[in-house]
Amino acid sequence: DGEDPAATVRRECQEELGWQPMEAQRVCDLYVGGVLIAWFYLARAPQVDITLRFEEGIQGLWMGVEEALAHEKMSSWHRPVLAAWQRGQKQVYLER
Repeated sequence: DGEDPAATVRRECQEELGWQPMEAQRVCDLYVGGVLIAWFYLARAPQVDITLRFEEGIQGLWMGVEEALAHEKMSSWHRPVLAAWQRGQKQVYLER
């Protein structure tokens, strides 16, 4: 619909979490099989007094980058993107 991608990130955070970041910076693009699949954004976490809202059965966890990379439930897309971001890379290419 022509919505600015960063504005979309803020709106989706509001809809899904009940919180909206002030800014969101595009930090990494994910390609799978040569096709752009997703843009990943970085935003400052909410203040500790903000309660995030999750869908029933979903739990949020706060953790550092190293802990997140080692977490058993980290998805096969998120792990390489987070590792690339940590190395300063702006693109990740995965095979199908």
